[in-house]
Amino acid sequence: MNPKSRTFFLAAPLLLIATVFCVTWAFSFLLPPLFLAIPLLLAYYGFIWGSVALYQRRLAKGEDGPVLKYAELRPSYARLTAWMLAWTIAYPLLAGAVVAVRIMWSLPAGFIALGVLFALVNGPSEEIFWRLLLERAGRDGGLSTSRRLWYASTVFSAWHFVFVVFLLPAGAVAMALVLTLGSTFVAGLLWMRVYQKTANMFPNILSHTVLNALVIWPSVAFTVQDLMPLH
Repeated sequence: MNPKSRTFFLAAPLLLIATVFCVTWAFSFLLPPLFLAIPLLLAYYGFIWGSVALYQRRLAKGEDGPVLKYAELRPSYARLTAWMLAWTIAYPLLAGAVVAVRIMWSLPAGFIALGVLFALVNGPSEEIFWRLLLERAGRDGGLSTSRRLWYASTVFSAWHFVFVVFLLPAGAVAMALVLTLGSTFVAGLLWMRVYQKTANMFPNILSHTVLNALVIWPSVAFTVQDLMPLH
């Protein structure tokens, strides 16, 4: 058991939330809500990949080796049970099809393309930090599987508070908080459980990316376009 890894597991997500909140709050005096996504995401991804590099350099020791291992990132659906296949394949595709029919047609093509780019960055980044890195740190820190599962899922849900409060119109915040925090908590539990059971990030990264591109991004755009037209 490494006490520093345990501290990292507990503190890194809270520091991420605090850092992104403070950066976005500072820029909120200079930028309109729609453009706040730029400093928010730069701070967010900077913290994520800085944390991966820090853990690799200072704490990744022993038999587990490097944080990012090909064996955990390679394309594979081995050891996935029926519910895991439903969660990582069927649900993202079905939900994406529904959103495409109901929402996508009303969004500008350029905005949809930007959403795809966002998804290709966000899906892998979030899965590597919130699942792979936290699972590794919690394991190195001697925490039980259930504690790693519940804590990582809770803080993953909590970070979305920053996103909702700063980027969505004021009238949509209350409902969005309830829906977003609840849905991301459940999603965090499912993604973490898949990773704990399979030791493979690929299914999570793929499903997360598809959900971001086909469901999350278009839904957010649809929510804000009445107050901040995208056409």
